[in-house]
Amino acid sequence: MDLNPMLDLGLVNSAIEQLEECGCLMRGPVSTLEEIEDLYGIAYIAPMDMSATPFSAGSFDACISSNTLEHIPRDTIAAIWQETRRLLAPSGFVSASIDYSDHYAHTDRTIPMLHFLRYTRKEWQRYNHPNHFQNRLRHRHHIDLLTDAGFRIEKEMCASPEKLDGISIPPENMTGSETDLARWGRILALP
Repeated sequence: MDLNPMLDLGLVNSAIEQLEECGCLMRGPVSTLEEIEDLYGIAYIAPMDMSATPFSAGSFDACISSNTLEHIPRDTIAAIWQETRRLLAPSGFVSASIDYSDHYAHTDRTIPMLHFLRYTRKEWQRYNHPNHFQNRLRHRHHIDLLTDAGFRIEKEMCASPEKLDGISIPPENMTGSETDLARWGRILALP
């Protein structure tokens, strides 16, 4: 599900190829959304607001989020996790990979990976364009959002802390956790 249609069939086929190379029995590449559903039983739904879905409680086995949560406002994430908790079967799980870095540093190597943390919330509003929104939440924030929604954290991991390279970070951007300076994190949570 996506708020807006964004599925890239090239990336889907790349994932299929990688799974085949790992020995997974796949049914070949796809060229349409219908083929994804016919061959793999996966229905891609967009647009869909994940904070309010029409699906029955307990009707999903998994929620997988890859490098998306950093682009969603905190209050919306809280609503999404509440809805996800309702949707997941008792044996279901959440797998989330989150990029905690300043995305502008991905294309401008002169910007440190945590550069955006130097700005106060008020200052960041000036730079945080809605077409490339970055919430700047840290790993501990995401753990708290999941547990507040009723999830149990089964496993978590983070990248080693980044060097600050002279950046002074306002306390309002930190949680006090050793994971605050991680560039990425992964979380496995159970209902």
